[in-house]
Amino acid sequence: MWGEDGGFLGGNGAAMAALPQDPDKMRIHVARRADDWKLFDEAVKREVDSLWANGTWELVDLPPGKKVTGAQMLCERKRGADGEVARYKGRYVVRGDTQTAMVDYHEVWAPVARHATLRALLGKCAGEGLTLCQLDVETAFLNGVMEEEVYVRQPTGYERGDPNKVCKLIKALYGLKQASRAWYKKLVEALEAGGLQATGADPCLFSGKIGGDICYVLVYVDDLLLTSASPESVARAKDHVMTTFKSREMGEPSYFLGMHIERDLEAGVLRLGKRKYVLDVLARFNMTDANVRYQELVGCLLYLATCTRPDISFAVARLARFVSAPTSAHWGAGKAVLRYLQGTKDLAIKYGGSSELVGYHDADYAADVDTLRSTTGAVFILNGGAVAWTSKLQKSVAMSTTEAEYVAASMAAKEAVWLQRLLGELGNPQTAVKMHCESQGAVAMMRNPVSSPRTKHIDVAHHFVREMVDAGKLTVVNVKTGEMTADVLTKALPMDGHHKCRGEMGLVPMTGNDSASSRVGVLAGVPTRDGAGGDKDEAPRGTGPQDGGASAVQDDGASAVQDGGVTAARDASGVAAGAGGRAAAGGAPQAGTEETNGANVAPGKDVKFGAQPRAADGVKAVRGAAD
Repeated sequence: MWGEDGGFLGGNGAAMAALPQDPDKMRIHVARRADDWKLFDEAVKREVDSLWANGTWELVDLPPGKKVTGAQMLCERKRGADGEVARYKGRYVVRGDTQTAMVDYHEVWAPVARHATLRALLGKCAGEGLTLCQLDVETAFLNGVMEEEVYVRQPTGYERGDPNKVCKLIKALYGLKQASRAWYKKLVEALEAGGLQATGADPCLFSGKIGGDICYVLVYVDDLLLTSASPESVARAKDHVMTTFKSREMGEPSYFLGMHIERDLEAGVLRLGKRKYVLDVLARFNMTDANVRYQELVGCLLYLATCTRPDISFAVARLARFVSAPTSAHWGAGKAVLRYLQGTKDLAIKYGGSSELVGYHDADYAADVDTLRSTTGAVFILNGGAVAWTSKLQKSVAMSTTEAEYVAASMAAKEAVWLQRLLGELGNPQTAVKMHCESQGAVAMMRNPVSSPRTKHIDVAHHFVREMVDAGKLTVVNVKTGEMTADVLTKALPMDGHHKCRGEMGLVPMTGNDSASSRVGVLAGVPTRDGAGGDKDEAPRGTGPQDGGASAVQDDGASAVQDGGVTAARDASGVAAGAGGRAAAGGAPQAGTEETNGANVAPGKDVKFGAQPRAADGVKAVRGAAD
C-alpha cells in the first residue's frame, strides 16, 4: 500500500523489513521531486529498455470486451548492508488488486524456501567447509510466461510506437498475482535442464550432480544460494543459471535476505544474524503508543524471532495475543523487548564443527491464565546452532504435566521427521534424532503403549511420536530441568538461565564487542499495585540501569523482563484483563506479509516452525520490485 505522498507503506514480500513509510521507496511522481531524480530517471529508462528487450509485451489494439489492468512505475534506492545507497531501481508494477479472479488469473501459489532449510544448509556449509556463492536474478518475474490474456498501458512518459495501442503481456510483470508462480515454473525448467531436481523436503531446495560433485541450490524468489564441496561444481551451476537468466554474481554471501552472514573459513565457523534489521526496528519504534504501532511492532518482532532470534520467541508469542486490543501495559512490554534487542543487536546463530541433529522440547503446564492451555517450546540444534524452533500454545487443555509434555513431544516429532528427511537429502542422513524431554512420565508414554484412565482421553494425533519412536526414527532421553535448552521457549527465566539456554542454541555476538551480554532495559510502565503505570518510560521500583535491568515481576501478572527485556509478557493476558483490554480471539495484524524479507507468520499466532515467507501473492512484487 502507499501513503498519500506516494511513499511505500508496506505490502507483500519484504514489507516487514521496510520502515512504515520508507523514504527510499516511492512512485515516480514523488521521485521526480527528489534531488537525485536524474539517477532515478536513468534507472527507469533501464527498466523500460529491459521490458522491450525481453519481449515482455506486444503493442495491439484492445480487443472488445477486454479491460486494461492498471500499472505504475515505482522507484527505489537500494541500500547495502552498511546502509549506503548501492544502486537505483525502477520497476514497472501491475496493480494486481485490479485483476479479476478466474479471468485475469487462475492459480497463483508458488513456494519459497523455509528459513529452517536455509539455516540447515548454512550449518552444513560451516561444518563441512563447502563453497558458497550468491546470485541475484535481475528482473526475475519478467522471465515467466503468461498463460492468461492481460493488457496494460505503456509507462507514462516512456512510450514507444503508437500511444493509442495497449500492451498485451507475453511475459509476466511484477505485481501480477500469477507472476511468482510463472517465474517459479520457469526457474524449475531451467534448473532441471542443468541437472538439478527439487528435493522432497523443500521444493525450493534443488540438488544434483554437476561435474561429479553434488551441488545444492536454494531459491528464494530471485535470490539463489549455490553450494558444493567442489568450487568447480559451483562455478558450472552458476554459469548455467547466468547463461539462462540475466543475473548478478554476488560472490561469497555476506548479506542474504536481510540477514548478515559472517564466515571464518579457517575456523570453520559461520554466523547468521540480523543486526541491520534490529537497528531499523529500533529506529522505527522509538515513540508513540497507538494500537496500529503495536501491531507493526509485533509483526516486526515475529519476523525477527522467525529468522535468527529464538531467544525472543516466547516474549513475542505472548505479545502477539493482544494485537486487536493492546493496552499501554502491552506497549510497555513490547518496548522492553526493544530495549533487550538494543543491547543484543549483534547476536547471531553460530554454526561450526560437525554434530548430529538433536532436539529439545518442553511444556509449561497451564501457563495461559485465560485458557489454561499449556505452552510448547522446542528447538533443534545442528552443528552447534539452532536450525528450527517454536514457541506456541497447545490446542487443547492438558489434564496433567505429563500430558502437556507428551503433546509437546508430538509437536516436536513432526518437525524432527521433516528435518531428518531434509538432512538426508543434503547428504547427512540421520539414523535417529535424539529428543530430550524432562518428564519421566512422558518419556515412558513415548516408549510404551500405555493405556490408563489418565491417558485414554489423549487425542490419537498425539500418539504420532510414539509411532516414530517405535519405528526407530526418534530416540527419547530424559534430562534434568536445568539442562533443558527449550526452557527459554516456554517461560520467563532468570538471567543466568536465559543466558545458558541462549548459548546452547548457538547465539553469540557477530563482532568482537560483547554487547550481547549487556543487561539493558526493563519492563516500562507496567501497572503496579496502586494502579500506576501506562506508557511512561519509568522502570518499576527496584529495577533500572543501575541494576542492569534485572526483571521485576508485577503482582498483577505483568511479565517479568529477564536480563533486560528478554521475555516480556509471561502473563500478559493478566495485564490485558486487568486493564480491560484483552484481545479478541483471532484479532491480529498481518504480521509478516515476508520477505519476508518479512515473514508470513500467521496473524495473532505464536512463533512456530513453519512461519515463513510465501510467494503466493507475488513476493517482492510490490515491495519495490526485485533486489
